[in-house]
Amino acid sequence: MNQRTLAIIIPFISLLGLFVVFVIAFIIIPKFLKEKNLLENERQEIASKKDNLSSLLSKIQSIEQRGSNIVERTAKPIQELASASIKMPAEKNITDFFQEFEEIFNVFEVKRLEFAYKERVVANGYITLPFETKLFGPYAKLRNIIAQLENWRNPLILNELELNSLSDDRGKAILRLSGSARFKAEGKK
Repeated sequence: MNQRTLAIIIPFISLLGLFVVFVIAFIIIPKFLKEKNLLENERQEIASKKDNLSSLLSKIQSIEQRGSNIVERTAKPIQELASASIKMPAEKNITDFFQEFEEIFNVFEVKRLEFAYKERVVANGYITLPFETKLFGPYAKLRNIIAQLENWRNPLILNELELNSLSDDRGKAILRLSGSARFKAEGKK
């Protein structure tokens, strides 16, 4: 090759090289930078998700801890409830049951104004005996009777409870109870 040809080819190759550099600079580098930014955004998103996951894991551990605390606190009462039993008296014990029921009134020295049984209901091997009673006495003693009945281990269902304070200086009140007692019918277990 002669010098003239070289003089034409060298600038042409230089221009071609510059063109390739411009193509790389204006096409490939922006794509590279865009991809780099996308990767950086994904890294930040992954880091954020890791932080959220760590936060959720700590919340889950906190909930697990509170759950185990609840289980520990409730284990004994649940066990006590499971072992607690309500005596279901037999039909032959109806009289004894109501004598014990009335004894609660006598212990607190209140006056029984009424005590009436309603018609008994026999169903599914049980006898349900509805009753209604009205008591008169000091307000505090009537409240004690209510507390005693709440803790009584016999199957007593109170449907209505009405406690009316009288407007006198002696603190007297009237307690009206309406409910029923359940008994096993003879021959049923």
